[in-house]
Amino acid sequence: MYLDELFGAPVQFSEENLAGAGGGFAPLEIGNVRVSVDSVEPKEFQGGRKISYTATIIEGKGAGRKLWLDFSVQHTNPKVVEIALQEIERFFMAAGVHNPNSRPQIDAPVGRTAVIRVTYNDKSTFPNYRYLTGAGAPLVVDGNYLPVPKHVMDDYERKQAEREGAAPQGQAQQAGMAQVGAQAGMAQAGHQQMPWGQ
Repeated sequence: MYLDELFGAPVQFSEENLAGAGGGFAPLEIGNVRVSVDSVEPKEFQGGRKISYTATIIEGKGAGRKLWLDFSVQHTNPKVVEIALQEIERFFMAAGVHNPNSRPQIDAPVGRTAVIRVTYNDKSTFPNYRYLTGAGAPLVVDGNYLPVPKHVMDDYERKQAEREGAAPQGQAQQAGMAQVGAQAGMAQAGHQQMPWGQ
């Protein structure tokens, strides 16, 4: 299957970007990791379709953990698809699959490795992945990691306590309502959130 069949439009990687564009469920530390891309599967979700890649961290903090790298190819918000197309191109480049004159197949990165940077933003407890692809990007796993942001760790610890039944009822309800509100806000903004790696 080809990328353009899923996006519903021709997909051709750009010459400019070729030159260089920028175990458990605990949150990953901020930093670079090398992953091996294990598999890919097109999936349906409410409001669209996505391509979901499964990868395993093979070098860096969290070695052995699974990550899910999702790209929305059909969505009610066209901006989400536009961003996904840019991100999937960076992902393919990071995995060493980039030929501006070819028609890319969705399984092209499978069996390859890529260096990605795990980051977080202030509005979400889910990690963001930056695909490191060339000039100016540190294509090594250097061992320099930053701690998980406090809001991410607080959310993780709250969820762990709820699973173990240790959170007081009021705190669990209040935290649950905040999470539902955050998820509704993300859905309204057109974001598809990813589960933690395993």
